[in-house]
Amino acid sequence: MKLLLGYGSVLFAGAGALYSYVVPFPACKPLLAVCVAGYFILSTAMWYYGLYVQKDVIFQGKLKDKLGIQPDLILSASSTLPKHSDLYSLKLEFSRQYPKKSGKSKDSTTEISKSIGSWFDVSGRFAADVFHADLIKLAGNDLFKEK
Repeated sequence: MKLLLGYGSVLFAGAGALYSYVVPFPACKPLLAVCVAGYFILSTAMWYYGLYVQKDVIFQGKLKDKLGIQPDLILSASSTLPKHSDLYSLKLEFSRQYPKKSGKSKDSTTEISKSIGSWFDVSGRFAADVFHADLIKLAGNDLFKEK
């Protein structure tokens, strides 16, 4: 949804720029005003969607069961980094969607909160191997246990 709103905003901006390139400025004012208004509306809608609907979620995906025996594993990752704090929180939520009539539900959540400085070396470079090891520890609790 956010991607569609962003593409729409870019189309409004591009159409306005192209039209003002072809038609001199005083004559293109009405269409330019429509394009600016459209861009503003779609950009504002994209901002509200990110703030109120998407919230802190940075990834959502499904892991399909190759044998088709179990329902898909749904993974949702969200992160927060409060203002004036060095504590970065990453939360992974795992769930399986069983049919409603079965009454089964398997949900689990794991979270890590660490200083963001622990993932950088003394020269200020991102230590991807340390971050990846923390991710494996975090996800390994639920994701890799089921295989």
